[in-house]
Formats: sequence, C-alpha cells, structure tokens
Amino acid sequence: MFAVGLVRVVAADPTVETFRARSTRLFVETRPPGARVELDGRLLGFSDGLFRVPNGTHTITVEWDGQPRKRQEVQIQGKRITRLLVELDARPSGGSAAAFPSAVGVSGQFLLVQPRPRYSVLNLPWGSVSPAEEPAADATLEGHKDQVNWVEFSPDGRILASAGADNTVRLWSVPSGKPRHVLTVDDSRLGVYCVAFSPGGKRLACCAGRIVRLWDPETGSLLLTSGDLGATRSVAFSADGKTLAVATDGDNVTLCDADSLRVHSILRTKLPTEEVLLGHDDSVRRVAYSSDGSLLACGGGWHPQAPGRLTVWDTSTASLLTSFETRGGCVRGVAFSPDAKILAYATGNTVKLVAMARLPKPEARGARGKG
Repeated sequence: MFAVGLVRVVAADPTVETFRARSTRLFVETRPPGARVELDGRLLGFSDGLFRVPNGTHTITVEWDGQPRKRQEVQIQGKRITRLLVELDARPSGGSAAAFPSAVGVSGQFLLVQPRPRYSVLNLPWGSVSPAEEPAADATLEGHKDQVNWVEFSPDGRILASAGADNTVRLWSVPSGKPRHVLTVDDSRLGVYCVAFSPGGKRLACCAGRIVRLWDPETGSLLLTSGDLGATRSVAFSADGKTLAVATDGDNVTLCDADSLRVHSILRTKLPTEEVLLGHDDSVRRVAYSSDGSLLACGGGWHPQAPGRLTVWDTSTASLLTSFETRGGCVRGVAFSPDAKILAYATGNTVKLVAMARLPKPEARGARGKG
C-alpha cells in the first residue's frame, strides 16, 4: 500500500497534498477546471492536469479567463505526486455537452471507449464542471480484505459479483447488498482481476493469475478450471454463451470453449497507433455502458489513496448526468444494473450501490470554450 504524507495550508489558500509514487509529478486541480497553469512564470498547461516537473521549490500561478491570478509556492519532492487544489471564483458558461466532443482525432488527452460506436473518442471524461459530494450509498458492501478490482451484475440484476485482490469473488444480493457466497482462489499473487456472467446468468467466469474458473453463482460451487493460459487480464462471454474470450499475455486474446474451457484459438492482436488508449490525466480505470447503451460511466482517479472520480453521461445527447468525487480512493470497478436503475462502483475494498435517481446533478454550467 502507499503511505501518504499530507501538508495543508490556510483554508483560504490553495490546498497542497503529497502522495508517494514511482515518479515525480505535479497534479494541478482547479474548481472549475480549465485554468491556465504556469510554473515559475512559464506556461505549464491547463487544469486539471498531471505534469512532469523538476524537484525543488516552484511558484505555481493559476489564472482563469482574466480573473485575479492565484499563486502558491510548492515544494516538489522526488518520487512523489504533489497535488495542488485551487478554488476559483470564476464559473464557466455554456452547456455541459461542450465537455463531450464527438469528433475523432482532436488533439489532447483521450479515452477510447467501446462498443457503441465501435470506436469513439471521449475528451474530458470527467466533464468540465467541479465534482459534487459523493452521494450516500443505498447499500455498502463490505467484506473484501484488499482492493476491489471489478464489479459485474448478473443479467437478471439479482446478483452483484465483485472481484478482489484478496483472492476472492464475493456475490451479493441486489438491492439489499447482503452477502450470498464467497468464492476463494488460492493460487494468484495478484488476486482476482475480472469476472463475467454468462448471457443466461447460469455461470460466472473469473480470471486470476494464469487460470480461468467457472462457478455456479446460485450455489457458489466450482464448475471448471482451465489450464495455464498465461497471465490473464480480462474475460467475457460471447453473446450465445458458447465461447469465452480471455485477454492474456501481451496482445493476445485466447478463445476457449465455454463448456470445457479448452482453448480452440488464440488471436494475436494489436491496436493501430492511432487507436492507442491514452486515457485522461485523472487516469480513467474503468468504463461501463448500460445494457441499452444509453448511459456511459467513467470511473478512476490519479492515485490509489486520493479522492477518485465518477461520471455518468447520456450518450444520445452528449450531456453529463453526474460527476462526483469518491472518498474511498480511485474507482476500480463500475457497473449498471440491467434496468439501469442502480449504479455499483468499487473504491478501496468496498463496493457501493446507489440508485441512479439519487445521483447528484451537475450544475447548469459546462465546459470552458476552447476557441
């Protein structure tokens, strides 16, 4: 786990926090986003942004559309991420749809999402409004001993499966959140990374380490175990439930017979350079569509112990429906119930269920125009 060191300045001033990391970065976050950021008088970029900066003491200047500049002296330390949060008086104008460009190939930081349409690019997946407070959960699902990596609803919406780094898959009743079964894997250093229900909901696949397992979600019994497939990352059933696709070493996708888990082919695939998943500065870690494709959720965060972010978009109108911070850390799992009335998301070792109708609405203000 990461240890966290925290330094706070006077409440009226910008807030400075530091987090241990593998590299040296400065994360500048402003509310609202879209402010010009300077490092020692030179343009660094625009908020919200994660920037490479040299060690030492620097003066960070933030300016938004001609408003009075705000300056903060920041000590940058090696192998730490320093977060500077600045509350601005300015408020952008315009509709929230401006934060959801539909054009492909616009310069900047992008997230590539699938499958509706087959390839589309979402710029600023967090939107350009300040996030709301996290809503109170309708149910909080506790039991995992380590971070939750994935959440998935059964096709009928009665069961939620969560995959954890503690080598367990936990099954929960929806909407009560009561535990049903704990499925244990004992041979993976990295825990269970992904789960998937078969189209009929009769089987649950999970990938952990180099092996895929099939379980009966009603009884919690183990049905099948694959051989060594290589390092597994993700798993999904075909629409007819006959084939199981497993993302494995490198750029490979291993296709298995869903009834026997025997490998029948391996696809060696690599995205063209123009389709590389770049992600947003806040590091989008999970995306999920509703069953009818009308909603898209983006969850993530820029550090495991820093506040995470979750947004939901209406894909037909390109409008931001909700944007809020998650107090438990970055979002590592997100899923809609089949009827799209419940949103499940995972932060840390906890899963939360929130009714879609209770999610906070963004303020009636949108992206800053980019000219």
